[in-house]
Parts: sequence; structure tokens; C-alpha cells
Amino acid sequence: EKMLIGCEVKYDILVEGHIQALTLIPNNDKSIFLAPYTIFNVYLPSGNNSTTNALRASMLQKLQDYNPPANPKHIFAAGDWNLTEFRSDSSSKDHFASSAAARQALRRALDAHGLKEVYQPAHTCIRAGNQKTSSRIDRIYISHSLPEKCLMSPEATLPFHPYLPGEGKTKGPTEHYPVSLHFHPPNLSKG
Repeated sequence: EKMLIGCEVKYDILVEGHIQALTLIPNNDKSIFLAPYTIFNVYLPSGNNSTTNALRASMLQKLQDYNPPANPKHIFAAGDWNLTEFRSDSSSKDHFASSAAARQALRRALDAHGLKEVYQPAHTCIRAGNQKTSSRIDRIYISHSLPEKCLMSPEATLPFHPYLPGEGKTKGPTEHYPVSLHFHPPNLSKG
């Protein structure tokens, strides 16, 4: 709610239930930011059949083609991407939805908005069952320039939770850990 203070909000649904865009445009001196910024909330479908692959490619194309209002200075994109970028992002041979074509479509969408990952190495999705698997499919990307990253030092982390994902309704999160983004001035101690 603090982010909305002093801002006009533009909301667009790129793909219903899968990709939303929120652009905040400061309109007075009470806003935390001085320039407009856009946040993408992304949930790509999982699965590796021709229908799902085509749907995922179509969604990434809509993300790539989207032109945020108000020419935002910064763009953030976060969510469950349901595909990996590197083979090390999965404990199995490879995350089942991560074909070369899907990775290329993701890269094109990210490049279109100047997005780079705020890397955190932990696997965020833990699947229980006979064969436990894990993957790093929940990620955050930002469009900040290298000098801006030096001035405000972004960090993605997994908030502490006493239980592994998927251990039951009352014990833990779903099978995904949440990922949070923080900015720290490099000359100040964290926290």
C-alpha cells in the first residue's frame, strides 16, 4: 500500500490469470519513486506438450510486445516462470517445460524490456513424492542499469520459513518458496 501513495495506477491484463502489468505514475511529492515504474506479475503454465508450449510462447510474445504506459524508468518482472534458464536450475536432468525454444522466447521477452535477473541460487520449487525434485523457476528481473545497481545494490532472497514447501496446508507454503527483492545502499549495513 505504501507504494501506491502519491501515484496514479494503470493496470493492464496481458494474459488473464497469467500476466498482469501495474504501472505506477507519481503525481505528487508523497510518492516513494520520482519516476514512473512498471511491475509485471507472471505465472507461466507448466507442462511440456504442444498445446502448453504454444500457449507459453504466445504469452511470452505478449509480454515482449507490451508497451507500458508513461514510459517507465524502471521495470520489475517477478513470478513463477515455470521454466529454467540453465540446466543447474533443476535437480533433475532439466525442468520438464524448459525447451530451447521456451528459453529463447523468455530471453526475447526479457531483452525487450531490458530485464536482468537479480540472481539468487536457491531452488524455489520443491516437489515431494516418490522422487523429490527441485528447481529454480521463481525469479525476479529488473531493468536497472549497472550504475543504478551499484548505488542501490539489489538482492533477491527466500524469506525464512520453518517448513519445506509442499509439506501440508498448515505447515508450509505451497510447493514454491516466495522470493523477495530488497535494495540496500552499499555503504550501509543490511537491515
